[in-house]
Amino acid sequence: MQFGKLRLRAILALLVLTTSVPLGLFAGILIVRSSHEQRALVEQRNVETARAVSVAVDQHVESARAALQALAATDLLTTPQRITFNEAALRLVPTQPGWYAVLLVHPSGAVMADTALGDNDIPSFTTADWVQRVVTTKLPTVSNLFQDSTAGGHFFVVAVPLSFVDFGGPMMLAWVLTSFNDMFIHSPIRPHYGPLRHILVDNRYHRVHHSIETRHFDKNFGIMFTIWDRLFGTASFPKRDEWPAVGVESLAPPRTIADYILRPRPEWRSPYRSRK
Repeated sequence: MQFGKLRLRAILALLVLTTSVPLGLFAGILIVRSSHEQRALVEQRNVETARAVSVAVDQHVESARAALQALAATDLLTTPQRITFNEAALRLVPTQPGWYAVLLVHPSGAVMADTALGDNDIPSFTTADWVQRVVTTKLPTVSNLFQDSTAGGHFFVVAVPLSFVDFGGPMMLAWVLTSFNDMFIHSPIRPHYGPLRHILVDNRYHRVHHSIETRHFDKNFGIMFTIWDRLFGTASFPKRDEWPAVGVESLAPPRTIADYILRPRPEWRSPYRSRK
């Protein structure tokens, strides 16, 4: 009987082992695999976050560069004076989130004006190698991140050379052409680009974008070239005699200058009146 009990115990122990060992191995495999998947997921999210931050920083830098170039193109910097510069720059700072100050720096590195200071304060900001890069390349540049103990925070500088902006010649021509094109594509006149309308956006093509017909919704977003609508599947080329109605379906289109000036006011107020 004793031998039989021992044999039964051994068999039970073997059954337990043969059941628990595979389960343990399977559980271990699942844990390792789950760990790898979690690590890969975290790494993917970190990459996506880094990309989003990079895009946001690039957009912020580009916005700052454009704003500074517009300031650099003004006539007040032809013969820059500290007080005059500060007055113009101080109107620009609140429009740019994250800006602390705007500086006017001489090519030698001397700070001529600083909007963070008063009219009687002496500029003490220390410039770095980014000034030399701007002077050498005559191109906008971005400094490294640095800490300013006076301002109490970490900053970086977006620098634009005054000589970089030139609104004469080609830029003026481009501004004239784009302004004309913007007015033309919104005009209710019959002349159009003819065969070139398959490449360039004209008034007939863009009119479809403002059409009140359902089949024209979300069509013809381009304002200069039709290639973008072709690429994204939003192109709708009007037929030869097609001239869809635009505007607001319940309102007649304005005909006179007085209509354009006076009509929006009662239409804006009518929804409020109907609620009373």
